[in-house]
Amino acid sequence: MKTILFIPLCLLLIYGCDIITSKDQVKGFIPGIYIRHYSDVYTDSYDTIAIQPVTPGGSDGYVITKKSRFEKLNDDGKKLPGHLLKHWTGTYDDKTKTIWLPSSGKRMYFDPAKGELKIGAEPYKKI
Repeated sequence: MKTILFIPLCLLLIYGCDIITSKDQVKGFIPGIYIRHYSDVYTDSYDTIAIQPVTPGGSDGYVITKKSRFEKLNDDGKKLPGHLLKHWTGTYDDKTKTIWLPSSGKRMYFDPAKGELKIGAEPYKKI
């Protein structure tokens, strides 16, 4: 009788502690909008990255859109405005917890604790 009660109790404890059904916290954090502001003597730039799964069910494929608005100083000291729009597709890697962007050869790193995305050394904050 004790064994019959002990086994379901152990399974309930394991399930309740999220040992068997652990979710990938990074993958759940990925979809959303990230922003970055960069400024130096010659450039003032604002970047926005939007990341969405390819399918609503949450596949390993993602559609990424990067919008950049910037002003650069030319040789005469005048600010020249500009903008860029980039579209990427990427694949989530469960082992490295990153998104691989084959077209650019880059990886996107995510830190849910800090609310950040990094492409190389460039940090973006999730809003």
